Order: sequence, then structure tokens, then C-alpha cells
Amino acid sequence: MQPQQRYQQAIQTFRAGQHAESAQHCQQLLQLQPKHPDVLHLLGLNLQALQQPQDAVRIFKFVLQQQANHKGAQKSLIGLYNRLGLQEDALPLATLLVKQHSNDPEAVFLQAQTLRDLGHFDQALQLIEPLRDQLPQAWPLLDYLYAGVLHDLDRYNDAEQVLLALVAAQPEYIDAHTTLNKLYWEQGPQEKFMDSIRTALAQLPQSRALHYCYAVHFLIADRYEQCRAAVENALQLFPNAAEFVHLLGSTFAREDANDQAMQHYLRALELQPNSDRYQLDVANLFIKAGDYERALSHLDKAEQLAPDNQEMWAYKGLCYRLLNDPRSQWLDDYDGFVQALPIDVPPEYASREAFIDAVVTALDGLHKSAQQPLDQSVRNGTQTVGYLFQQQHPAIQQYKQMLERATQRYLKSLPNDAKHPFLRRKQQQFRFTGAWSVKLKESGFHTNHVHPKGWLSCCSYLKVPSNVRQDDPQRQGWIKFGETSMQLGEREQIAKAVCPQAGYVVFFPSYFWHGTVPFAGDEVRMTLPVDIAPHLI
Repeated sequence: MQPQQRYQQAIQTFRAGQHAESAQHCQQLLQLQPKHPDVLHLLGLNLQALQQPQDAVRIFKFVLQQQANHKGAQKSLIGLYNRLGLQEDALPLATLLVKQHSNDPEAVFLQAQTLRDLGHFDQALQLIEPLRDQLPQAWPLLDYLYAGVLHDLDRYNDAEQVLLALVAAQPEYIDAHTTLNKLYWEQGPQEKFMDSIRTALAQLPQSRALHYCYAVHFLIADRYEQCRAAVENALQLFPNAAEFVHLLGSTFAREDANDQAMQHYLRALELQPNSDRYQLDVANLFIKAGDYERALSHLDKAEQLAPDNQEMWAYKGLCYRLLNDPRSQWLDDYDGFVQALPIDVPPEYASREAFIDAVVTALDGLHKSAQQPLDQSVRNGTQTVGYLFQQQHPAIQQYKQMLERATQRYLKSLPNDAKHPFLRRKQQQFRFTGAWSVKLKESGFHTNHVHPKGWLSCCSYLKVPSNVRQDDPQRQGWIKFGETSMQLGEREQIAKAVCPQAGYVVFFPSYFWHGTVPFAGDEVRMTLPVDIAPHLI
């Protein structure tokens, strides 16, 4: 095959989603021309699609070393940095790209997206609005970014109008429907919840994606009968669609009708055996039924599919404990892995209390939702929207820096174990992948949960009610570890509990089951939880 033919074959297989084959074509071409920028760029795109971001970044950087103005590599590196949560690395590249190509809408979009992710909402808006006016026709991705920035700026009515126009023009824009209905749920009016999806389905009654979006919104709003009706309707159109069979099982599982749930879960797994989600849900039901060996067989398959899935390790740890397997202590070392550390104080504050008060003041204005979050563990409380460390308030940015210090101290304290799913990923370089604030009122609590896509998690305490005390036998307001959300009765166990203290942060592996004990009284409990991942680059 001639080089030009092979290059066209590499492009065609890439476009067809055959990334491994496309990468092979690229490697063969690079044997002839090791520094060919376009071939290298295509190889990087394939590696990115094959979940090899470190190698993709390395290749994009190499292309730019050879050809600094290679627009494709510039855009790809900026986009990948943003997906990896490395916006501070992306911003100078995005700024340079716009300087070089000020008339390129995609370059301006990338800069606006990066600015938004860094919390510079006004600057992002200043780029988006003139770009929208200049474009000869609507660009849905830009409009979706615009709606997000308007939401960030508390312009909820404007965000709603942009999203409504977007789903009117693009009825199958599922992310826009999801964002719009999350807005209605949390900000109101709740009577509009799901209206946009119904309207879109009336236009596109054969849309599999819309039917699923419609049904799953009933599930997350705990409306199980309506969810089942929506699923049954969808299954008449798509009888072998695994996602609907699985969703039907989920409605029964939520109501503890486990035999019916298992029937549907196994059918979904038969239709789509390479789904780690389906493997985990079958394992969950086997655990409830007391069949831990069969649960572990499904968990082993889930581990092959997604070795860093934290929910899988949570279930494995539970099975090990219930089987009296010695791996239980090795995996779930609560005494070694759960640590409460004080937050350092920036020099301009007279005390830790003064610093924490400044952070609380900054966060108070961000708790705006009128309703508990649609899809989170919070009960009788509110949660901030988006990535908290986007906020450019000085106290919040200082808190981020102090939290980085505490994280470094925690990581240095950990032992080495190349076979341990938590410790094998340990490194001193890390990144925050999620940060938010939760304000709980009387009787507020977090349901027991894990963070499926995490690695290391922590909860830092900013306001703690006076009745949350070390000597409280009821442990009101404490964070507890080990007890699941599976309602296993006598098989449940709280392995460790920690009494919160304002100005302290509690670290733990993301696969540890954790929740909080409700508290009485009219005081507020405010926390700042964070998810942390190893730095990939």
C-alpha cells in the first residue's frame, strides 16, 4: 500500500471509530516519516480515543515542538487539557491560538470554554456573545456553553431561554434537556420539569435517546411507576435495547423487588455483557441475597472492564468482610486510610477561625438552589452547582491552596503497595476533579454512598453545630464509614466514625462507603467535599 493510500485508510478507520486499526496505520507511516506532523496528530487522536491521554498529550506536544503553529495539534491539546481538568495548562495555549487565528470560531470557543472552566465567567461571556452574533448560523455547542455561562452568572431566566431555543432547534440534544430540567428542579418552576423532553418526543417519537432521557428522569426523581410506564412504551419500539431493560430493573431494585430486578438485570447483561454498570448491579443483588461468591464473580468481570471503578472496589470490600476474607483488612484499612488533618492558615489571617469564617462568607452566597440536588446524596440541605474552585473569590482560592498542602501531607503518610487499588495510584502530583459545598439543616444528612469515578476523596468542615461533639453517644453530625446504602440489616457495620471539627479535613479512599448521621437543632453544618485524582500528565 502506498503511503498516501495508507494515510487515507488511517483517516477512514479513525472516522469509523476503529481507533486501534487507525493507530496501526499511523505507526506504519511513521516508520517512513517519523516526524510527519499530520500523521502524529492523527495518532494522538487515536490514542486519546483509546483512553491513553498521557501518550496523546506527549504526541501533541511533540507535534508542536516540530511545528509550533499546527492548528490541529493546538486545538487537540487544549481540548484534552480541558477534559483532564488541566485548564491552567490549557489557557495560555488557547490565548495564543486566538491571537494566531482570531477569525477561527473554534479557537474562540476553546478559549471561552477554558475561561469558563477556570471561573472567569465574565471574560468567557465577552468572547461568546460577539461570536454568536458573527456566525452565519447557530452553533449548538456554542449555545450550550453560552447557557452554562449565563447559569454561572445567576442569569437563570436567560439560561432557560437559550436552552429552550437549543432544544427547539435540536430536539435530540440530550445534554441540553438534562441541564434545562436540572435547572427547573433546583431553581424552579418545578411544574416545567420534563416538559422539554415531552415536547421533543412528540416531534421525534422514534428517538431512542429521547425515550431513555425521558424515562431516566422519572427514575432520578423517584417516580418509579411513571418510569416503568415510559420504559414499557420504549421497549415496544426497541425490544432488545439493553439500557431500557436495565432501567426497568433499576425501578424494581429501588423498591426492593429484588427478584424482578434481577430478572431484568440479567437480561440486560445478556444483551450487553461488557457493561461494568450491569455487572455491578447484578453483583449488588447477589450481595443482598447473601451469595457473595457469585457476586465476586461478577465483580471480577467488572474489574477487568474498569479496574479503577470505585463502586466495584466498595462491593469487593463488602464481600471480603462478609466472607471473613483476610483481604478485607488489606483493602479497607480504615485506621490507616481515614485521617483527619487540620487546614493550614494563610499568613494574613489571625487564626484558623478567622480564615474559615472568610471562606464561609464567600460560600454562603453560592448556596442558591431552592431544592436539594436532583442526583446527589444530600438530604434536607443544599449543594453548590459546578466546580467550586472555578470561583475566583480570594478566600476560596486560598482554601484550595491550603487543601493542596493537606493533601500532600496525607499522601506522604501512605505506604507503598503496587498491588493495592488505592495505593498503586499514589503519587505526589494530583489534581482536584470535583469540589462543591454542602449546607445541611436540621435532620440533614448524606445518604451512604461512594464516589465511583474518584480515587481519593475528602470532606473539609467549615461550620459544625455546637451539639456535634466528641462525647455525644448518638454521634450526631458525624461522618461514618463502612455502612452501605444497601440496607443489609444486621450485616451492616460502621467500621469507623469521625467527629467533625471546623477547620479540619477528613481524607479517605473514594471507594469507602461513607455518609453522615443526622443532627438536631437549628444550626447549620457546612462542608466542602473534594474529589482528587492522580495527575495524569
